Amino acid sequence: MLSVEEIEAIRLKDREGLEQEECAGRMQVSRPTFQRILAGARSKLAEAIIEGKAIKVEGGNYRIAAGQFVCSRCRGSIETACQRGRRRSMVCPQCEPTAPDSC
Repeated sequence: MLSVEEIEAIRLKDREGLEQEECAGRMQVSRPTFQRILAGARSKLAEAIIEGKAIKVEGGNYRIAAGQFVCSRCRGSIETACQRGRRRSMVCPQCEPTAPDSC
């Protein structure tokens, strides 16, 4: 089992290629803590690959980053917790109070 933090550490360091200091900053942890998270994730992944085990992701301490959208009427910035890949333009609640505040 990998935690969400471990997946994020792998993504930032191994997929994005960032330095550990930058990774730790983005995860809002100290560099030694980031190193422990990364080492644990890599160890679990190696074990799963070598021994043919399944990888399950769950748990951990995290929060969903907000997305930035632009109001299609007033062009103001809207922040919402919508997922990546969704539409990037919407009407904000200030322009149309009955408009949904998320996508």
